[in-house]
Amino acid sequence: DGGVDVVLDQRLDDYLQFDADVAAGGARVVGIGENSPDPGFTNDGAARSKDVSYQFMSMFNTPDLRVPLRGVAHLLETGALSIAVADTYGLDGAADAQRAVVEDSFLGKLVIEP
Repeated sequence: DGGVDVVLDQRLDDYLQFDADVAAGGARVVGIGENSPDPGFTNDGAARSKDVSYQFMSMFNTPDLRVPLRGVAHLLETGALSIAVADTYGLDGAADAQRAVVEDSFLGKLVIEP
């Protein structure tokens, strides 16, 4: 039983099942960088029972990023979209942040601040 209405996921191969598990009924999952749901499902029953819809896109197929970025900016401004920050690094910790992206598992984004 999930509670997330929209999931934007860049690592479907690792988290597609997690997305289905946390999604609310009728939720939408947007897979960025993947064109196929093949990787990642261990049991798609959670997605089917909640009527979760999936959209897969490649950022390389988006000719003009200004339009989707304006939409994301609007959602952030209105409070309809929030971003979980897992950790914050200074510029001197950028290498550590990159290692964390590759090696660690976490929920949220890593932020590098000047």
